[in-house]
Amino acid sequence: MDEKLIRHASRQSMITDYYDLCLTFDLELALIWRSAWNRVKVLYIISRYLPLAIGAMLIAYRLSQAQCRIVSLELSSLLLDLGLGSAQAILALRTWAVWGKSRPLAIILIMSLSISWGVGTVCISIFVFSIKSTSLHICSNPNPFKLTYSVMLSLISIRAYAY
Repeated sequence: MDEKLIRHASRQSMITDYYDLCLTFDLELALIWRSAWNRVKVLYIISRYLPLAIGAMLIAYRLSQAQCRIVSLELSSLLLDLGLGSAQAILALRTWAVWGKSRPLAIILIMSLSISWGVGTVCISIFVFSIKSTSLHICSNPNPFKLTYSVMLSLISIRAYAY
């Protein structure tokens, strides 16, 4: 696949995440951040902000190829797995609550969550460590003018799509 296409798709995804944060931050501030701290809130924060942190790391730092491999492949894969697992846990907790907090359902949900998370972690690890390429251009820091242009173009297209 074309590396330029991958970079643009990654950038577009990150811009969409930040745009979504801008649109919903006032509601999130009122409903999430002002509520009491509990496990569900921690799971929500992990699943909400990990993708934003990964995107910021990749854009903010000019990384060497070795650092790029560690950050973009290994660390971001680990954080992605953690984010996906926390999102799955939120869905499992919601399902458990809707079904009346049934103990047998809780056991089934915990088992299925553990199995799917474990299999996902193993598959991601096998994939990441099987990559032999040393030339990763994902982390190459773009020209700031091109980045600004792509951000503005993305926001305009998202805004146009919303209406």
